Amino acid sequence: MADLAPPSSGPRAGAPGRVSFFDEQVRRRRHATIWSGVTMLVAWLLGWVLGFLVLSAISFYVLLSRSLLPQSVGALIDQLAPNAESLIGPLVVGGLFFAISLWGVVRIIFGRDTSSAFLGRLGARLPNLADPEEKQLVNVVEEMAISAVGPIPRVQLFDGETINAAVLGADAEHATFLLSRRMLNVLDRDETQGVIAHLTASSINGDLQMTAGMLRVFYVLGLAVTILDLPFSRRAQMTFWDLLRYILKTGKTAADAEGESVAARLTESLQPEGLVAVTRFMQRLVEPASNSGIRKVVGALILMPLLPLIMIRIAAAILYGLLSLFILGPLVAVLLRSRRRLADATSVQLTRHPDGLACALVHLMREAHTVTNAGWAEMLFIVGPEASDARRTERLEARMQEIRSTGGGWKTNACAGLAATQDYAAKPEIETKARQHNFIFGFHPSLNSRINQLKRMGATKVQWADQKDYSGWILAAVVTFVVGIVVLLAIAGSRS
Repeated sequence: MADLAPPSSGPRAGAPGRVSFFDEQVRRRRHATIWSGVTMLVAWLLGWVLGFLVLSAISFYVLLSRSLLPQSVGALIDQLAPNAESLIGPLVVGGLFFAISLWGVVRIIFGRDTSSAFLGRLGARLPNLADPEEKQLVNVVEEMAISAVGPIPRVQLFDGETINAAVLGADAEHATFLLSRRMLNVLDRDETQGVIAHLTASSINGDLQMTAGMLRVFYVLGLAVTILDLPFSRRAQMTFWDLLRYILKTGKTAADAEGESVAARLTESLQPEGLVAVTRFMQRLVEPASNSGIRKVVGALILMPLLPLIMIRIAAAILYGLLSLFILGPLVAVLLRSRRRLADATSVQLTRHPDGLACALVHLMREAHTVTNAGWAEMLFIVGPEASDARRTERLEARMQEIRSTGGGWKTNACAGLAATQDYAAKPEIETKARQHNFIFGFHPSLNSRINQLKRMGATKVQWADQKDYSGWILAAVVTFVVGIVVLLAIAGSRS
């Protein structure tokens, strides 16, 4: 698909379509800013809706139990809400306040950098300065930091067959560059410099703060859903108590590891499987194991007052499922892709050598592996699962071409092609945390779009056959279509 060729084979400096890396950065930064604003707006709206649902449930049961409360408390409730209609305004304001309060709580709880837990789980280590390759890596990192006029990050390596690289940490001042040791054997110095320049650019461009803010939004949504699940789910109850214990934890190392675990469990409640607990709870009440008539009556009596909460929980699942699948998920994908392209453009400014990163991306795409236990840190790696997906697609295309070239009847070729397709589908990539949350589009741009961007900025060593990539248009079309439907429904509802 791609080959390395002498510089003379590429476009000359005056070739049409050549752009300055400064102009490319301005363009990519503008795109990233726009998508960041839209994504955060949608995420905040979803957080407000879930906060509104939680507060609605609390308010409903407070009013339901009014007759059981002391007279003074009942009088106070009457003063705050003399009739049901007056609850609409406070609930709207309360929902917004609840979402903001949740954000504040989550920001305080998960404001610390927990990347050390991931580094420990991966077995990361400091570079061995007695190793020439690792010493050269440290020198390149320092060179890029000086070129970017930024802080010098820490460098850690992990061993094994995996080839990838990422930048981790709370911000540029506390950044850590994580690279696989095997990558140093695959890439030459210029290509390694291109990778380091990309990580440096990602750090100084604010990707770490943006990613941390995005994750805290998901923690807010997960906390809201966990609260709604408390009466039904043993997992939600354990997560809530673990969260309380984590808040009171004082040991830094233990707190980092436990904080990452609690955060992962909060986001698990956002998955569709979260409704299984509600379904099982209802089945235990309506269809008890003993099949006793008395138990069924008691179960029905217990279930009746919980029905409003169950309906609210189902509504929360439907809202999050639809919005994350058709709006929030595509927006997050577009936002993170724009940040990767911005980092690519900035890396050219730092190195003045676009061929280094272009050749490195080709090598990484051919050999890169997904770090299966990366969790949400997957979005900070230079390449993601799309690398292995692209390799599988190439193998399928090569196999189909081989089948077509062998001749034979159409029926024979069709059967062979069907078998190749089934073999392709039977070996899926390991499902990551991001993919489990309805992110059907990858966080990283296609290699095709990244190589062509670098070629426009002067890369000449990579001969690349331009391949059409319509994923960005598909993302924009999905978001536009869904938003248009929502607007039309809102207009129709207001007129009726």
